[in-house]
Amino acid sequence: VVLGSVAGDRGRLSNYVYGAAKAGLHAYLQGLRARLFHSGVSVTTVKPGPVDTAMTYGRKNLPLLATPEIVAAACYKAALRGADQIYAPAPWRLIMAILRAIPERVFKRLKL
Repeated sequence: VVLGSVAGDRGRLSNYVYGAAKAGLHAYLQGLRARLFHSGVSVTTVKPGPVDTAMTYGRKNLPLLATPEIVAAACYKAALRGADQIYAPAPWRLIMAILRAIPERVFKRLKL
């Protein structure tokens, strides 16, 4: 189980360097997952939204701020079932699907 981030799903104005690092991690994990699949080893990518940690301390208006315990429980459940990738908490899956569907020519104008 490896912690990625929803930030790796779409390059955003506010955190594109962090997002690029997470996107690279996600691509690496896809390849590792493929390499280890035939050996019976699972590799799970967990993509949390904002988590209540030192990194987010003091930041305002963070949508769906999750506790570390919620993300940890999601990691554990995903590992038990051998999931390839999950979002934690789960609503981030829908949120990111919507954000990925916005054409780049529109998305780059958004102040996200």
